[in-house]
Amino acid sequence: MMRDVTRYLLASTKTDDGETVGKSILEHVSDSCVGTLPFVRLWALEFFVQIQVPSLSLQVMKLAEESQPDLGLRPVALVAMANKNIPWVRAQKEKWANNAPWDRRAIIKAASILPMDERKAWCKLVKSDATDPLDRAVAVLTSNV
Repeated sequence: MMRDVTRYLLASTKTDDGETVGKSILEHVSDSCVGTLPFVRLWALEFFVQIQVPSLSLQVMKLAEESQPDLGLRPVALVAMANKNIPWVRAQKEKWANNAPWDRRAIIKAASILPMDERKAWCKLVKSDATDPLDRAVAVLTSNV
């Protein structure tokens, strides 16, 4: 049900209401008996990936990091990208290859927020080092953003 609720909220939330809706989502996840369920958290985080609420970015990043044991690093990377958290992306550049496939690709995609020269240089390194063709494909797309 959380998927449908999130889709509805994404379609109906106006820019001015993002903070109010975002606070409600965070409250639901922290206070509800189902708030710790992985898919509830996944869809709650999806709202913040699609609609950026700068005043809640630290809380959202904390939620994503707390959810990492169940959801992996992918939601953290997507939240970092949505909030233009360049220091987080830079911290992943040396260890990106040590992650699961979906997490690796999310980190590579998150590099799209890096300055162009840095992004192109790192994506070139990823393309040459990656053993997975999908990692290379995401690096090609990211370097051309």
